[in-house]
Amino acid sequence: MAIVFLFLAVASGLLWQGIIPIKATDVVPVHLSVVIVFILSGVFLWMCNRSGLYTRLCAIAAIINISLVLCGKITIANSGGRYDVSPVSHEIATLQQQGLPVAYADGHYQATFQFNGRLHYPLVLLDGKPSSIHHFAIQYPHGWIGGDLQDFTSDILNYPEVKQFPYKGRILILVPNSAVVDHPRWILEGHIE
Repeated sequence: MAIVFLFLAVASGLLWQGIIPIKATDVVPVHLSVVIVFILSGVFLWMCNRSGLYTRLCAIAAIINISLVLCGKITIANSGGRYDVSPVSHEIATLQQQGLPVAYADGHYQATFQFNGRLHYPLVLLDGKPSSIHHFAIQYPHGWIGGDLQDFTSDILNYPEVKQFPYKGRILILVPNSAVVDHPRWILEGHIE
């Protein structure tokens, strides 16, 4: 019995981490998921009523873990994509698969896209200075630079190959290095820290 509960706890953890690529809403609607968790919790606790301490602890761990995963999935599902880095992560992965170097303009990158995009190479981290961004663009003319739109002038959106992605109420962009080489004034001086 304890093994069943441990399996459920581990499976829900893998689900949360995205290793098992399924969304809570893919199987059942979110509201029905809440009812299912409550019913399962009751069944688990009822089954553990006559079990040993170890089985009870495993059941409680499974219930807590499943509940946390469900709450997280509901929160993300209701965020309207504000925290979804999948589109930009997969675009970066595609660029890397084509052999193109990709850098991140802001020196405070936290490997946000690394796991989600299953990147084979870490992004080249620039120190955030416009001179570094321009130097990278010249050094790798076929590469790309990712960053926050607020680090560039809005004119950069006129460049046809710029890709935009909403994230946390901001816009992340992927800029071909040719745009930076052709228009260095599009990098806001002193804005990137």
